[in-house]
Amino acid sequence: MPYFFLYFIGKETGRENILTREKLYYNDNHLTTFTATVFECRQEGDRYAVGLDRTAFYPEGGGQPSDRGFIGNVPVLHVAKGKDYPVHYTTEPLEPGTDVVCKVDWDRRFDYMQQHTGQHLLSSVLMERGNWATVSVHQGEEYVSIEVDGEEVPDEALYEVERETNRIISSHLPVKTFWVEEENLSDYPLRRPPKVTGTIRLVQIDGVDCVPCGGVHTSSTSEVGLVIYLGQEKIRGRVRTLWKAGERAFALIRENQTILTGLGVRYSVPPADLPGRLDQVDRDLYEKEGEIRQLKGELLDHRLTGLKKRIDSQGILTAVITTDDKKFLQTAALTLLEEENCRLLALVNDREGDLQWIIGSQDALDFGAVNSEILPLIKGKGGGRGPLWQGKGEGPGVEDFFKAFRKKFEL
Repeated sequence: MPYFFLYFIGKETGRENILTREKLYYNDNHLTTFTATVFECRQEGDRYAVGLDRTAFYPEGGGQPSDRGFIGNVPVLHVAKGKDYPVHYTTEPLEPGTDVVCKVDWDRRFDYMQQHTGQHLLSSVLMERGNWATVSVHQGEEYVSIEVDGEEVPDEALYEVERETNRIISSHLPVKTFWVEEENLSDYPLRRPPKVTGTIRLVQIDGVDCVPCGGVHTSSTSEVGLVIYLGQEKIRGRVRTLWKAGERAFALIRENQTILTGLGVRYSVPPADLPGRLDQVDRDLYEKEGEIRQLKGELLDHRLTGLKKRIDSQGILTAVITTDDKKFLQTAALTLLEEENCRLLALVNDREGDLQWIIGSQDALDFGAVNSEILPLIKGKGGGRGPLWQGKGEGPGVEDFFKAFRKKFEL
């Protein structure tokens, strides 16, 4: 039987009847510690669904993730709206009828208050500056995404949106929340129509934005602190813009400044001169890579000259080549097979028993016989198609491998 309790608490508790299930997060968005009474607890899989007669835990909704925290000493993993009241999902059961002290994770709450309010401001400025209506919003753990109804939005325009939004933030405007009846909505300059009917909660920033929303927001624009534009991506014929707000934005600035300072020290230039310095590094690197390519070519020619001398009278070449360049064997094999007197070859790159092998033939080769009779001597795995077959192997049996190869294909 699943764990299940239901307990009715009436007016004798000294608070409102639980049927009202007081949503404290709407009364005081800075409230983090409160007392409540557990009236329900039921098991759902490996967690428990807990009902409180009053709660400051915001349930997930409107793109804003739920609060976390503790009910007593029990962690709250998630809070959902539920059909009739917020449902708190916990790791352990709680006894109905118990009075509990609850604590909201303030850092998480305030972070999403900053993201959500910042998103309202950004959506309003996007609409005002370019008539880019917000289609959808996602408040993630790393950034906020705002998808707008437009096929193309220039980055420069979004930097202007960023600047204007930060100007509004610094204006210290109050963020007002209140409830209105549906029939009175025409009295307000709504940025978008509501998604619900009846009594509707509005979030208004005078002269900036007014929108139906059930989320939790900062008390003033200044609490948002800062917004930073991160970039954009195309999706479904629209543009998804990416942002950070609040402490996330300040953390990004600190992180970037630390990186720039470190690079400046590494390359012995002020951060502002890093682009020019790195351009020079790229040019120097390109020149060095050219020199390396030339030296590799000379080395290949030198080694091929030696290998050509080892092709025997049967037109067979077997050789161990030690190299860190994994493409060297293939290049060497193809070049050697162009020699008229090189009928067959077997090359092995032996790196302390870790083998790379390649077999080449100017004519048709029975690789099935090689695979079953010769490759097992080096525990070889691999394959291919003429004129080259290649793979990996292991062990000390390279000389036995060469002997078996020669014996198999000698005329």
